[in-house]
Amino acid sequence: MQNITSRKNTPKDYVRTLLFVCLIGVICAGIILISAYTANAQYNLNRINNRCAQLESEIADVSARLQCETNITVIEAKAGELGMVYPTFQQTINLTAGSNTGTDLAAALKTIALQTE
Repeated sequence: MQNITSRKNTPKDYVRTLLFVCLIGVICAGIILISAYTANAQYNLNRINNRCAQLESEIADVSARLQCETNITVIEAKAGELGMVYPTFQQTINLTAGSNTGTDLAAALKTIALQTE
């Protein structure tokens, strides 16, 4: 048979055990804090992603409305409702790239408009 001797715990052993338990506690608290931080970061990321999806949907809606409103047939129909008509040949002005009358376009249009009245 073996002779088993009991070892007495010294105050130094108690201090080591207490420090070890404290170290484990600090590590566990750190893990909990890191988990809370990552959960908060994930929550914020999910909120931002949801807002991004909402904005993308809104952009798609606005783009569709813009495409519909800038359609030439819609513009022509609205112009017809307002009483607008295409100009006659006498009411048109042909401009060429090389022509320069020496005056600005607004003044030229004003004089032509006043001459036809």
